[in-house]
Amino acid sequence: MKTMQLGEILKRCEAVLQKAGIGNPRSESEYIVSSSCDIPPLEFFLLGKEKLVGRKEANLIDDAIERRIRNEPLQYIFRKAYFRDLELEVGPGVLIPRPETEQLVGIVIRNSVSGAKVCDVGTGSGAIPLSLAYEKKLECVGLDLSPLALAYAEKNREKYKLPNVSFLISDLFSAFKCENRKFDVITANLPYVTTAEFAELPCEIRSFEPMLALEAGTGGLDVIRLLVNDAWKYLGKGGFAILEISPHQKEPLETSLLENGNYKDIIFEKDLNGDIRFCHFKNIN
Repeated sequence: MKTMQLGEILKRCEAVLQKAGIGNPRSESEYIVSSSCDIPPLEFFLLGKEKLVGRKEANLIDDAIERRIRNEPLQYIFRKAYFRDLELEVGPGVLIPRPETEQLVGIVIRNSVSGAKVCDVGTGSGAIPLSLAYEKKLECVGLDLSPLALAYAEKNREKYKLPNVSFLISDLFSAFKCENRKFDVITANLPYVTTAEFAELPCEIRSFEPMLALEAGTGGLDVIRLLVNDAWKYLGKGGFAILEISPHQKEPLETSLLENGNYKDIIFEKDLNGDIRFCHFKNIN
């Protein structure tokens, strides 16, 4: 791309994305241009549209456009995702954190005491424990069975210099099978998409984000039920667990929790769209 004015590049980018059928082409073009030019969002909107964009930045914009029209997520293109107060590094092999999960963090902050110990199962980029450590100074450990995901989590921990967070390779609670670990809070945004739902997901999710972090069998509860089987062993007195789920999983999950016999005070909460999205419960002991 030749050197062009900011306004011209924005129009060109928006037109290409719109023709390719990309949703929200205006906002996405603004994101691509501001990120490629390393211009903070507020400053970006204050700059005049006649500002010239250098050839290097123009080439980065072209590359980003080409990748985006092939449905690659913007977060992977620019290797960053915004989550509450944090800017996290993400990329292929780690799930992009969602706004619903930001709400899960808010529920934990609202319901946990100062100094609480938190275990986040299926931590991915580390979004949940890093936010809890950053915002409320909680002591957190994040577990994940993917070394690639934990590499991103560790980079994000180092970026924010959070010594009260650690990460471990673990298949659910396997890292603690020889330890008597107890936590005040267990959080989990585990895979909960059904096999049928996964096949219908947008291409940018299905073809780029890790299936391991999304799909969980016919009812979407295969992994969550495994966690329910053992979570009570790692909850201290008065502690609680909170899970992110799909709205249609309320009844089967409640049944699993009751049949387990180790849980009480089972509560379901809605997300900002009014859909059941979170389930939290306490150890009965």
